Amino acid sequence: MSAKDKATDKEQSITITSSSGLSDEDIEQMVKDAKINEAADRSRREVAESRNKLDSLVYQAESSLKELGDKLSEDDAAALQTAVEHARTALESGEKGVIDDAHQSLETVLHNLMKAVYEGEAASPPDPSEPEVVEAEVIDVEEDAA
Repeated sequence: MSAKDKATDKEQSITITSSSGLSDEDIEQMVKDAKINEAADRSRREVAESRNKLDSLVYQAESSLKELGDKLSEDDAAALQTAVEHARTALESGEKGVIDDAHQSLETVLHNLMKAVYEGEAASPPDPSEPEVVEAEVIDVEEDAA
């Protein structure tokens, strides 16, 4: 590119070139490498996604265990704790199939446990130490200020 000052007749020019230093062959090789590694990259992404799902479910299960501690039977708490430990072992393995199986197992145990807790709460008689709640209808009365 060049520019010329008409008043002084001075001319300057500049050349713009690529500074990456990559030849066409280097670029083609990079594209080939990316295609070769595409399956491995996809596999690593799937493993990472499975790990994240299981890790999230482990956190949820541990939170539920702490929150519902006194409402759970010893057998239910032990079953959930065993499933959580199995899930942690699966996370350490790094194998997608093992992680997915542990996720399914923990999800089933947690679902059955929560179902039992909520069914138990619905079937249990009200606590006599709690005051009885009486439902009533509220009517707003507007007074005429005439």
